[in-house]
Amino acid sequence: MVRNRVGFLLLTGLFFALGALVACGGSAEPDAAFKGNSGVVSTPAVKAPVATKAPAAQPAATKAPAAVAKAKQSGALTVATRALRSGAGIPKFCTAGCAETIYLSGIFETLTGVKAGPGGPIDPVNIPMLAESWTIADDLAYMDFKLRNDVKFHDGSSLTAEDVSFSYNNANANQNPDSIHGQAGDFAPFIGLVEALDPLTVRMNFTVMYSAMPLRYIGPFYQSAAIVSKKVFDKLGEEGMREVYIGTGPFTFVEWRKSEIITAEALPEHWRKTASVKELILRDIPETSARVAMLETGEAQIAGELAFKDVVRLQKEGFKLNRDNGYSQELALFIAGNYWSTVHPQKGTKLERPKIDKPWIGFYGDEKSMSNARKVRHALAMSIDREGINESIMEGLGEDCYLNQISINQEGWKDKWAIPFDPEGARQLLKEAGYEGGGFNVDMWIGPGGLRVELGEAIAGVWLQELGVTTNLDRITYTKYRPGLVQRTTDTFFFSAGDEGKTGFPVHWPKGMQGSAITDGGWGPGFEDPFYSQHFFKMNKEPDAVKRMAMTEEYFDHVHEEMLQPCVIENPYHPMYNPKLIAEWNMHPSMNGNLSGANSFETVVLK
Repeated sequence: MVRNRVGFLLLTGLFFALGALVACGGSAEPDAAFKGNSGVVSTPAVKAPVATKAPAAQPAATKAPAAVAKAKQSGALTVATRALRSGAGIPKFCTAGCAETIYLSGIFETLTGVKAGPGGPIDPVNIPMLAESWTIADDLAYMDFKLRNDVKFHDGSSLTAEDVSFSYNNANANQNPDSIHGQAGDFAPFIGLVEALDPLTVRMNFTVMYSAMPLRYIGPFYQSAAIVSKKVFDKLGEEGMREVYIGTGPFTFVEWRKSEIITAEALPEHWRKTASVKELILRDIPETSARVAMLETGEAQIAGELAFKDVVRLQKEGFKLNRDNGYSQELALFIAGNYWSTVHPQKGTKLERPKIDKPWIGFYGDEKSMSNARKVRHALAMSIDREGINESIMEGLGEDCYLNQISINQEGWKDKWAIPFDPEGARQLLKEAGYEGGGFNVDMWIGPGGLRVELGEAIAGVWLQELGVTTNLDRITYTKYRPGLVQRTTDTFFFSAGDEGKTGFPVHWPKGMQGSAITDGGWGPGFEDPFYSQHFFKMNKEPDAVKRMAMTEEYFDHVHEEMLQPCVIENPYHPMYNPKLIAEWNMHPSMNGNLSGANSFETVVLK
């Protein structure tokens, strides 16, 4: 069993800390910059809100490390991943997975970095990267970032605030409606105009301050914007820059062949970390057996997303899992079609949503209809044998999971949220809802391959056998399925981790954004519950993490009652490597799996 324990109470990477709002900067040695789990960073305090006591004066932010000395470089590092997304050198065209690929690979960089905190990789903290320090305004209206003065793009030009402002504004649908960046719609509800105040100072204005912003949208922990060169854009234009990848990372771009390969070369010297390997090769290998074979033969030193039976066998043969990322997926069922919001929670504009008549949906305001649909959803969740799935499909490497966004190993977990395996009880609920013997069909997206397919097939078999419910499994690519989630037109269940469905996300983060109308025009899991919107804003305004925990319990009470996103299994998401070929590899914490859970290739030392 994989057992993670999250010290949720005070995530040091957040900007809110135990009743005090502090200026947030970083340190070259972040562990020394934090006091236990207090979340207080070694930077000057910003004036706190009324009736909130500010912390004692702190030392000024420590500068990020000086340039790393030139290292002896040799050898090629090959990484076998399940899929390489399409690339683009300009944020506007960098679709889902693209941005993460270019900065996780080390070709580009982000404003901040991330490192394991006092609680390990599932308790991450922000540290300096392109920004050496940062502060938040008293009224939470904006953040200011002070950039390093010695960072060069791969074309030799210097990093400036204009590069940062351009990168975010070009990616953000709030500022650029034509953007198809992977986070275009995710940035839009929160990030407004990003301004260059002077050559090395950037101001990020907020439409709504999101207390999880630092980890979520600014650094490489989850989904950020890679910083590109405004000078190159001005020279080449949109189309000319589309396939020009000039970043600031320790690797320079050589080649990107769609769905095939990415190659990069290490810089002979880099300000942050000079790579030990000379060449980086990322291979798109869709077939699991092929990735296993590459690892076994030495054709690849690193491979991710392997079959569980292979992981068990390879561990016995001496291969190792790198657990530095702290990443586990909570594979959940997002029960789609529940579009109950009629008004946008921020804009107040009327929302046009389809009225879908399905057994699991219900019509908002009609309590009998809502009650019957709720019983159907609980019946579907109660008929899943999580323990059996773990043993038969995941070789016991998984973990029972009941509600998306919270693990049973997180300290905020309550046993009252567990979902019993009770097929008889499930059949009784269907009878009470007017569906004795089932008799209806469910569409469920599982994607073209991987673990979701195995789990989806198992669930479909159980629903048919135990409940008389037929499941149509949709195997189209996510790219083709996603538009329905953005446009709020689908009633096809979404079976995946989804956003925030990772155990490294703090339990006391504001919850519910993706299950609400807040992200209208961006990603949503196929339902919109007005409670989710209301509760998200309520939690987001509370600076005290302990108080947010009480709100978290209220949130999960509702999530359990409505059963819109029952979790099925927790899947450890750690890449495997060959210790006979790799002497050292230190990954940073990450909840992003676009490179099969791997990152920080500049830290790899080959034998």
